[in-house]
Amino acid sequence: MNFIYLAAALITLVAAVTDAKGGRIPNWLTFPVIAMSPVFHGVSAGASGLWLCVGGLVICGAVPLLIYIGSRGAGIGGGDVKLFAALGCVAGPGFGLEVQWVAYCLAGAGAMLWLTWRGCLWSTLASALRVRFFGVFSGSSYQLAPSTTGLTPVVEPSHRARCECDVGDDGASDMAHELRRSLRLGPCIAVAAVCLMVLRTPWLWIWLGR
Repeated sequence: MNFIYLAAALITLVAAVTDAKGGRIPNWLTFPVIAMSPVFHGVSAGASGLWLCVGGLVICGAVPLLIYIGSRGAGIGGGDVKLFAALGCVAGPGFGLEVQWVAYCLAGAGAMLWLTWRGCLWSTLASALRVRFFGVFSGSSYQLAPSTTGLTPVVEPSHRARCECDVGDDGASDMAHELRRSLRLGPCIAVAAVCLMVLRTPWLWIWLGR
């Protein structure tokens, strides 16, 4: 099983390089892993290994796929979804979910630092809360107007308090795309996978200590 974790970490390292350089995780990296993992686990562990592989593929690919569909590709890329699914397929759902959790935490921390560096952290959080709960951007007024069905919310745009990264009325959307270009998820996945691989393989610590 230690070999499996090492293989998963190596896969994420390759994905991190391609994501950092070209902004994408290629299919030639993820599809062969997804295709060959059931064969490997089926031969080495029989039906239990096969079901573990399929379960990891479904479980580890479900949440990223929902994020991808819900955000229309703005929150996570298709290559990231396939990489998460491939990790679950090759290393099992336990390791795959741990990598996801750590990678999301790293990406979230990186996003906070990036927004702080741009001077837009609090205004972005305020805008996100308004969009989430009121359906309007920061600075827009939210009023109730009478209608045939009762009171209907009416949004009246107003001038927003600007920060360095505001870009017109679509500033929040543009900033999200700029953040995705600046902060790639692939390297976060690689860091998470390597750290978890080291924690799960005591022999590696002994080898590194020599």
